[in-house]
Amino acid sequence: MERLFRMDSPLMVFFNKTGELILLNVCWLIGCIPIVTIGTSTTALYYAIAKSIRRDTGYPLGEFFRSYKRNLKRGIAATLILILLSAVLYVNREIAANAKEAAGITGVILYDGIFMAMAGIGVYLFPVLSRFSFGLKEGFKLAFVMAVRFLPMTALMIAATAVLLAVWTFFLPMPLILVLPAAWYFVVSFFMEKALLRYMPKPEEGEMNWYYS
Repeated sequence: MERLFRMDSPLMVFFNKTGELILLNVCWLIGCIPIVTIGTSTTALYYAIAKSIRRDTGYPLGEFFRSYKRNLKRGIAATLILILLSAVLYVNREIAANAKEAAGITGVILYDGIFMAMAGIGVYLFPVLSRFSFGLKEGFKLAFVMAVRFLPMTALMIAATAVLLAVWTFFLPMPLILVLPAAWYFVVSFFMEKALLRYMPKPEEGEMNWYYS
């Protein structure tokens, strides 16, 4: 019984990880309050989960705020671009949906396809920004390439996220917002890290990189 409550026991590790995820989730929620910083906060959340929760490197809150500060401008720009594009696509889709001609149906299908492509880019964009320091244009390019290259995983994550949101909205209590986003990103990181490693330079002999640990 005494072993069960040791700090390195599976039970205590689970409780510690859960507590850290809740703290990160609260920080993510606070970081999203200005709306335009949703991308920045999401980037920081993934970085802290991948580095501290998954690989026990650094302190979760410290890594979150470090990434938040480092990616503030890129995250805001990415958020504004995605919001603007989504708004334009939504308006155009509604116009096409209200059109009586056959072209309207074609327009709806076209805009739905673009929405799905944007969703695929969104799946990878913020993990990409958390890992690479290049410009936002290159970040969108790599996110698009990854969305196409790992298409089955992309489709699975989009569908699973949509189902999770629907289940949470209609069946689960709202307070789960304090843990559900971080818990979902924790699950996603198991797939995402394998994809990101395809684009990471392998460490030289004797070099230590946390994402290869």
